[in-house]
Amino acid sequence: MFDAFSQAVHDVPEVLECHMVAGGFDYLLKSRVADMAAYGQSMASSCPMSC
Repeated sequence: MFDAFSQAVHDVPEVLECHMVAGGFDYLLKSRVADMAAYGQSMASSCPMSC
């Protein structure tokens, strides 16, 4: 599961940083997008775990 998530994060150009917060299931993603609409679109099209 981690490998799929890691690869998916690397494939999203908007994601600048990814930090494991706790327990291997909580992550903090730093991304750069134009606005909230672009953020929603980016997450909807690239989230491997159906966020």
